[in-house]
Amino acid sequence: MTALSSFLADHLWQSTLLAVGISVLILVFRRSGAAVRHGLWFAASVKFLIEQRDVNGWGVEAVGTDHGQAFAFEPAFPAHHLMHGANKFGLASLTNLDQLPPTGALLITPPLKIEKGSGSPLRVLALVPA
Repeated sequence: MTALSSFLADHLWQSTLLAVGISVLILVFRRSGAAVRHGLWFAASVKFLIEQRDVNGWGVEAVGTDHGQAFAFEPAFPAHHLMHGANKFGLASLTNLDQLPPTGALLITPPLKIEKGSGSPLRVLALVPA
């Protein structure tokens, strides 16, 4: 066996093992009653914000607007699915939200113009009443 074929054999084995491990984790998470209950609560909360509070969007300090295991929720990634489906926006990776008042702040969120992009980094500014 040449060095290249040996490397490829090792790589294919590692990739197969990783794919099987990820598949098992997905099955475990999808069968978890707690994850399903959390997913239903989370989707209901997002629907409430859209339908009852008529928010323009929402922002979080986390890396994304959905829960870490949101791929297993129904619908998958409910914040993205429901908010964007209602023509609302989601802002992630925000900081200093604790310094904003509960109401009355005006957010300025200019996106970068990325051709055919589905998202963009922002430089978010908050104007607060004096």
